[in-house]
Amino acid sequence: MLIMVTGPVGRFSGTSPAELAERLGRIATASLDVLKKGHVPVVGVYQAYPMIDLIEDMTEKMRALENSILGLAAHCGGLLVLGRSSGVNQEISFFRSKGLPVFESIDDLPPADR
Repeated sequence: MLIMVTGPVGRFSGTSPAELAERLGRIATASLDVLKKGHVPVVGVYQAYPMIDLIEDMTEKMRALENSILGLAAHCGGLLVLGRSSGVNQEISFFRSKGLPVFESIDDLPPADR
């Protein structure tokens, strides 16, 4: 199953480079844990960042980020949450509105059926 992995990143909200690296590292580590459980991790920000780096207007940039992440989310069967932010809360609402599971810990994610 495709599992979206999310957490607060804060790339456009003044997060320090060290904190940004730590947050993205947590997402990468959790993605590997998802893979080890037999699922395929999906990280929306990884897909969106190269494209949105080309956009100068911040409002347009944030809209493209949101649309990219939620567009990917539409193909996922669950969401692994590593922390909260307004963007993460939006993703949680999206998954819950579709009746899809939201996992608060990697331990809550069951192994994939193979």
